[in-house]
Amino acid sequence: MQPSRSAFFRVLAALLLLAGATGQPARAGIGKPESAAPGVVLRSVRLFDPRTGVITEPQDVLIVKDRIAAVGAGLEVPPATRTIEGAGRYLLPGLFDCHTHLAQLTRVPEDSLRRALEGFVRAGVTQVRDMGGPLGVMQEMARHTTEGRAATLPARGRKVGDAARAAREELLGPEIFYAGPMMETSPLTHGNMNDSLPGFAVAMDTERQVDSLLAELVAHGARLVKTYGKADSAVYRHLVEGAARLGLKVAHDPGGMLFHRMPMDLALDLGVTCFEHGKAPWPIVLRDDLQREHDSLLVQPGTATAATSFMPRVMALGAASMDVEKLHALAARMRGRGAYLCPTLQVFDGVEEAAFAREKEASGLQELPEETKLMIRRTFACLDSVSRLCVRTLAADHMRMLVGQDNCDATRTAREMRRMAVCGVSPVEILRGATLYPAEWLGVADRLGSIAPGRQANLVLLERNPLEEIGNIESVAAVFVRGREIPARPK
Repeated sequence: MQPSRSAFFRVLAALLLLAGATGQPARAGIGKPESAAPGVVLRSVRLFDPRTGVITEPQDVLIVKDRIAAVGAGLEVPPATRTIEGAGRYLLPGLFDCHTHLAQLTRVPEDSLRRALEGFVRAGVTQVRDMGGPLGVMQEMARHTTEGRAATLPARGRKVGDAARAAREELLGPEIFYAGPMMETSPLTHGNMNDSLPGFAVAMDTERQVDSLLAELVAHGARLVKTYGKADSAVYRHLVEGAARLGLKVAHDPGGMLFHRMPMDLALDLGVTCFEHGKAPWPIVLRDDLQREHDSLLVQPGTATAATSFMPRVMALGAASMDVEKLHALAARMRGRGAYLCPTLQVFDGVEEAAFAREKEASGLQELPEETKLMIRRTFACLDSVSRLCVRTLAADHMRMLVGQDNCDATRTAREMRRMAVCGVSPVEILRGATLYPAEWLGVADRLGSIAPGRQANLVLLERNPLEEIGNIESVAAVFVRGREIPARPK
């Protein structure tokens, strides 16, 4: 029998993220407050309020158990309360990374997996939105990181639950709001991922198939649906409507560079409220002459040769291929529908060398021809320029954006924030995109995303003001997860 939604939330409210949750000794370097202490008070800290976008004057924050009990200047607290002097430091809600693929960590040695998950928390990322991974793997990982228990996760070639994978120490990691598999109409673009991560991508070819998939997501604790690339419009509408009935959010990645079979505008009209990657708008905001040619190639069968000729011309233009007025119009539509964009700008960092390596492996060459390297460089330079213009234009039109890295590396969350700042997203909006906005989109803003009495005590204490320079997000002094203090990652 499937668990009820209320039961699921009751379980979430009881989860712990810290060493000692299983009764085992605390690991070295992880703070563990005395069990007899009634709480902890942070004295004289400046709070970031994501709703107003301001940093407050120094205040006190009282934490009792896993919740924020009180906020104010000169709070009176019980005598046994542990005191942490904030000395004017900056306190933020625990951060979200809104586009991870953590299942890939199960393909690395167990110690690397543990360090990677722990790295998110020590960097202040206390929640993630995972955007694609085998459902069973993600359920296990989410359960163990939130309970702080030993993980039983699949190594390459093993099944979920393999006892040989069990860890002997607590698994510290962020709370994971996961989508499970990436869904797409057959054939699956990422079907090759199923070789190493079975269930990474699944087909949604019929309404009956969609119903079965959605039921499985709910039964396994997923909180959202991730769709990728192509989809039949009737089946996709059925998916969006069915997800809404079940309390699941839908996020959509339209797919490759151009020729999207479920473009942003159509998905937006069908009720989708979150879109992945800065380049996602590209095919629907082309200049009129290019748009006509693109759309005719999209609907006509047997035009592979013409499409192959069209792509290099558009890529040579890069950002100049787009009509900025169409981007402004798209921003207005998205704002009207309450939609978000998760740009993942730093996804292009370091991709050239990885692409060179893949091409060498595929071609069997020890060294690639210079023209091949040039083509790869131009491709990524084009995608980068397109993504940056889309983000810069949408940001100027006050589009709400989420912070996400499209990876599983804790250091990339702050890097994404820097990239967004370069593209004109203000520090206030970047911080909202890592706190309030994802909490609102996921429907957990009553628990996460802000600092107020009754909220869960997931907090990040910074040495420096992130509104002055978004890179200051890396000046982490301490992190609090469900009220328990965890030191920052080593510098």
